Amino acid sequence: MPYIASQYRDAAMNMPTDAGRLNYAITVRSIQLVEGEVYASEFGTQIMMLVENYIEIVGWNYRSFNDVMGVLACVPLEMERRLNKDFTNRIRFERLKLELDAFSTLFYALTVGPYEDGRMESNGDVFPSNMVAPTEEAV
Repeated sequence: MPYIASQYRDAAMNMPTDAGRLNYAITVRSIQLVEGEVYASEFGTQIMMLVENYIEIVGWNYRSFNDVMGVLACVPLEMERRLNKDFTNRIRFERLKLELDAFSTLFYALTVGPYEDGRMESNGDVFPSNMVAPTEEAV
């Protein structure tokens, strides 16, 4: 969750070193988007930079990918929990949810999915063959 100690907040805004600091940085930027302080195009670039910096620090592994996916899912949930249901920027908040969902889907497709494929290849599949769709090579 975004409630990190104040002495870590400035550094977390650009170089988050754990999931809580990543959550804080994305939450602050999400608030800025909802408040109209940044445009959606800026927001997407900022989120990408934060995620890239986080993965560079923590490593290219399941933990960092899981942290990113969890933060992207939790930020809008916590904002919705905390915000007044009738706040004036509701449309921007709905846009935020769409932006984070789109980023999450793209991150999964381009980063997590290929990582999972590699792990499946090296460690074996866990899904029974009757549950999975045939690959393009098998069709």
